Amino acid sequence: MKVLLRLSLWLLSMVVVIGTIAIVRTPTADAATIVTVNTVAEIQYALQHASPGDVIDVAPGTYELSTVSTVGIRPAYYYSGANGTAAAPITLQSADPANPAILKGGSISSPGYTLYLTGDHWIVKNMTITHGQKGIVLDNANYAHLNGVTVRHVGQEGIHIRDGSSYAIIENSIVDQTGATGNATDKGFAEGIYIGSDRSVWDVNEGMPGSSVGSGQGYNRAVWHTIVRNNIIGPAVAAEPIDIKEGTSHTLIEDNLFLGAGIAGAGFNFADSFIDVKGVHVTIRNNIGYRQNNTGITADIAEVNRTSSSPWCPASETSNQSLGDTSDGNTYTNNQFFAGHPPVSWDRQAPTVPGSLTATATSSSAIALTWSASTDNVGVAGYRLYRNGVQFATTNTTSYSDTGLSSSTSYTYTVKAYDAFNNVSASSTSVSATTLSSGGGGGTTSLKIQYKDGDGVVGNNAIKPFLKIVNTGTTPIPLSELTVRYYFKREAAVAQNFTIDYAVIGKTNLTGVFYTMGSPIATADAYLELGFLAAAGNVAASSDTGDIRIRINNSNWSNFNEANDYSYAPSLTSFADHNKITLYHNGSLVWGIEP
Repeated sequence: MKVLLRLSLWLLSMVVVIGTIAIVRTPTADAATIVTVNTVAEIQYALQHASPGDVIDVAPGTYELSTVSTVGIRPAYYYSGANGTAAAPITLQSADPANPAILKGGSISSPGYTLYLTGDHWIVKNMTITHGQKGIVLDNANYAHLNGVTVRHVGQEGIHIRDGSSYAIIENSIVDQTGATGNATDKGFAEGIYIGSDRSVWDVNEGMPGSSVGSGQGYNRAVWHTIVRNNIIGPAVAAEPIDIKEGTSHTLIEDNLFLGAGIAGAGFNFADSFIDVKGVHVTIRNNIGYRQNNTGITADIAEVNRTSSSPWCPASETSNQSLGDTSDGNTYTNNQFFAGHPPVSWDRQAPTVPGSLTATATSSSAIALTWSASTDNVGVAGYRLYRNGVQFATTNTTSYSDTGLSSSTSYTYTVKAYDAFNNVSASSTSVSATTLSSGGGGGTTSLKIQYKDGDGVVGNNAIKPFLKIVNTGTTPIPLSELTVRYYFKREAAVAQNFTIDYAVIGKTNLTGVFYTMGSPIATADAYLELGFLAAAGNVAASSDTGDIRIRINNSNWSNFNEANDYSYAPSLTSFADHNKITLYHNGSLVWGIEP
């Protein structure tokens, strides 16, 4: 492969001295070349003369460059226009990830990009970038991968993906302290991560199919396929933590943590949200944001629908419809935003992997999932559930009922845990289950549920359904073939506990699991499913089980509002048929109406 100076491959190492620059180049067995640098001049030289496969190892330390260079027409401190390849990218990284090297610009108040890349296939790892007017800028730089970088204390935006740059990935990184000059103008341009360019600075012809190259003074608006995942953005990001501009497409924002303290508010270029969306085909999912009591944040995700017929759109693009409405194809799922502060000031440790995942078909359209709890240094906030590799739900309990499925169909599941800082565990072991056939597996229709309200109190800390299973048929039914579901609405985001206070068939012969409903309604988002051990015996023909007295409590002993609960019937003060509690025989619904 090409290297900085043509080295014979048999050399284990060599010191090349050019003027006052001394850099160590070490060819490796796979023909990559490690370039070891520990001065400003060496870093700059290695950047500008990099070849595909080079790994630029920067020794620990702070490398301050006070003078900008003009790169094309842009001001930059550290910069490179070299190109790697897909098979042999160029890597800029800290030699010691535990002690990241710091690239420092000279001024946060005058033009200058601390790190400026205009080439393809770059990896920047475990570096700290600081003290420029802008932190990292990519112009026409495709397939860049920023991993584990920290960008802070800059005058305007932290990271800017711009001018036709596509397939950029920003992950496992931190961006904070943007707009650090305190100047009102700088604060208005102090986004954490800025994707694309505002219409006012487009070079409208440049890069457009079938058109001539434009003036070169503006920016190609087509910034596509950007991924921003698992980053911490904020606090002290003065403008929006993420701004996705018109003209961009297929942007993915996932698993990030936003800290809102310092967002300046609408007076600073409408800096009033965590994410500002004007692009198309944007996917925003699984992010967590804390406003930190910042009243300047008036929208968590602000989508601005600028249509192609609006005056801001260039006539050349309106006529050929190359630019769609800026809300086209955007999706927002499983994002959580809170008014206050996260539970601790700092955390990068992911929870442990959820264990013992089980999947059990409970009907022709439902599969019940259970798993063992994860642990975390701060606390597990919840779990993300994946069906056939795609996330379909979140829950803060260790069980879930996946409903609305097709009969006689196999589904594969995994679970991941996440904490309040959006650190996400590795995936659990996958399990599969097949829903029952629509015939239901031989359920009998001779069974029903009778119920009475066990305490007559709507608002205390216990739900007390008293039940009987009645067999009106002529054949005894093994209780181990039956399950019962009682549906309720949770008022508190805590786990529930259940107790069998009394059962004619024996308290120890019953089991109970709480499930979060896959399709909640206003009066039910969870249910308790009762099961029976073989030792419970049968429900005899033309007989019943006798009393089964259940008690449900919140783990923190807070009160319920049973008036909100699907299965609650305060008018039933003596045992009577009740069809809002469901009964299943071998997985088939044989009594009651599911919510």
